[in-house]
Amino acid sequence: GGGGEGDSMAPEEDGAPGVREELERTREELRRERLKRGAVEEELRATRERSLAVQKQVEQEEEYITNRLIKRLGDLKLEKQKLASEVEQEEEFLTNNLQRRLDQITREKADLENQLEAEQEYIVHKLQKEVERSLGDKQKLLQERTELRKEVGTLKDSVCKLNADKAVLENTLEAEEEALVNRLQRVIEGLMMRNRQLERRLEHSRSRSESEASASEDEDGLSRRRDGKGAKVAASPSPRRGMSGLPPRRGRSSSDPFRGDTLPSRPLP
Repeated sequence: GGGGEGDSMAPEEDGAPGVREELERTREELRRERLKRGAVEEELRATRERSLAVQKQVEQEEEYITNRLIKRLGDLKLEKQKLASEVEQEEEFLTNNLQRRLDQITREKADLENQLEAEQEYIVHKLQKEVERSLGDKQKLLQERTELRKEVGTLKDSVCKLNADKAVLENTLEAEEEALVNRLQRVIEGLMMRNRQLERRLEHSRSRSESEASASEDEDGLSRRRDGKGAKVAASPSPRRGMSGLPPRRGRSSSDPFRGDTLPSRPLP
């Protein structure tokens, strides 16, 4: 039995250091928690003091603002009374000023009405005179219009006569132009015939020059051949170009090179 009790005490002695360490850790944590609690209580106390100070400051500011607003309300009441007095005086001044202005405008209106009435009377008399003068001018214009109509009728008769004379003159000019065209045609035909004769002579002279040149090819022959060619070019009839028809009919002109005489001028009727 004694051996069994000794065996049971051995584990308790082995586990005692662990319990002590746990107890020390617990005590250390408790000490730290107490320190934290003290710090929190100190912070809470400081916070309460600050809150009381802020509350006291707010009460003081509210009292200051209230006193200031009361003073401002008193000043505003005084200013309002002053403004009401000034407005009343201004209204009285404006009323008197407007009354004087209204009286002045009434007098000016009466003067303008009298002046307008006089001007209207003057304008009416002036318009009556202008109307009478316009009626006289109208009568004069009617007479002038009648005379102008007569003159227009006379001018129309003159125009008709001139148109008839113009037709006669145009017919005369047309006949004269036709005679002139026929004469020009005969002149052109004579020139064309003369041109053909010159061409035949030139061809004959050229054939003779070529026969002489074939016999001798010296410088004199070459010179005569050039002279013959130059004579042919100079004698070629330029009027043959464009001679396929009659020349256009145109009016009388003193600068026409084919006119042999000048048509006598006839006075207009």
